Amino acid sequence: MSSDLIITRMKIEEAEADDGQISLETWKDLVANDPELSLEETVETKLGTGFSFKVSSPGMAVWTTYPLAKMQGIASLFVFRKGTIVAKNADGFIRDKAFEVAGKLQAGILADAVWLLPLQKNGSGYSAAQQDIQKETSERKPWWRFW
Repeated sequence: MSSDLIITRMKIEEAEADDGQISLETWKDLVANDPELSLEETVETKLGTGFSFKVSSPGMAVWTTYPLAKMQGIASLFVFRKGTIVAKNADGFIRDKAFEVAGKLQAGILADAVWLLPLQKNGSGYSAAQQDIQKETSERKPWWRFW
């Protein structure tokens, strides 16, 4: 089961303050300059039941090169919300794209109120400790696999 990732510059204890928020303009500039992201303020899909599902949000972007999009008809959404970017239903592919987006925004990633990747770039990329965190989170086994 996947969960949402929150790309933010704010620390958990400072969530009420406006410091460190990502502005909507900054997010839209990043989307405009990333050929893999497309600003789509409304996304609609047909369900197998004959009904359709529609989501609307200012600042919502679709990851157009998401590997599962064509195979399974699933869209990968990045939603701007209160100074943060939320990567919806993050699987391994979406997590990797979220790390890339966080790097461009000089932000960190929160999942279940735990920092996955507090970004502090050194000259050659992320520090070794941060690369270990990224590797550890990408190698987690599903909850049902215990061997």
